[in-house]
Amino acid sequence: MYLLVNPNGGKYFRLDYRFTGKRKTLALGVYPDTSLKQARDRRDTAKKQIADGIDPGITRKIEKAGSTENTLAAVAKEFMEANRKKWSASHFAHLEQCFERDVFPWLGSYN
Repeated sequence: MYLLVNPNGGKYFRLDYRFTGKRKTLALGVYPDTSLKQARDRRDTAKKQIADGIDPGITRKIEKAGSTENTLAAVAKEFMEANRKKWSASHFAHLEQCFERDVFPWLGSYN
């Protein structure tokens, strides 16, 4: 575990570890928002996961993905909004209607 100090003044607790032969780095927190004790606790948790054969970086990614809205309906709505300016209003309305009528009900509860 170490404290990475960037030239812009940012200070970050990091942990370097090896998993399946590859070197990886895990962020433990930003100093001073994360105390040294908290960083050490997070390090200990990560080391226990590594000892149990679990990659703490992958575990964190899975937890992060589960906490956000990552359903097909959410991705479709995000796609529609991202392309709204490229499409005509009638084309956008047609696609939105098709998703609402044909796709989302088939998926079940999507709200």
